Amino acid sequence: YAVPQRDFRQNVRQGFGADGNVHYKLDRQGILSLGGELGFLGYGRETKRVPLSSTVGGRILVDLTTSNNVFWMGVGPQLTAPSGPIRPYVNGTAGFAVFWTESSVKGDYDSETFASTNNYNDATFAWTAGGGFLIPVGTSKQGAIDFGVRWNGNGNTRYLRRGDIIDLPNGSVQLRVNEGETPMLMWRLGLRWGLF
Repeated sequence: YAVPQRDFRQNVRQGFGADGNVHYKLDRQGILSLGGELGFLGYGRETKRVPLSSTVGGRILVDLTTSNNVFWMGVGPQLTAPSGPIRPYVNGTAGFAVFWTESSVKGDYDSETFASTNNYNDATFAWTAGGGFLIPVGTSKQGAIDFGVRWNGNGNTRYLRRGDIIDLPNGSVQLRVNEGETPMLMWRLGLRWGLF
């Protein structure tokens, strides 16, 4: 769950997504490890019923969905307490983030989209810094519940938010592009395996 910060918060209220990461132990106890991660986040979505085409008119209607998204990837170190029922950790990464807005169309009885367009995208340098707690579970202690919080710092980015694509009478669109830094505070809940 992401909460936009600073000026970004004036344009975007919240976001939801998922991420995954892998870590390579640099010592036997796993105190220091090097990790890589990637993640996806949606921060705005709207759907409306529109005619399939101007030729067909209103006889055939479809769902036009526009979504605003972020994809990020990074690598960096992590320090983890080697033992105990609750094992705190701190980590950080450096990499990049891509902000993009996509529109897609699907019919009433088809869960798959049959047409889509990338309306706008921009990439920027991205870094994260955070921490959390690992709570080992199971008799083998190979798994753990992971609860953490992190700061996602993104550089200057051009992006669209919900409502920034305006349909014009001649069939074209007008984009209201926002620009600025896009930091987010992220709360994470997940599972780790094979760390201990």
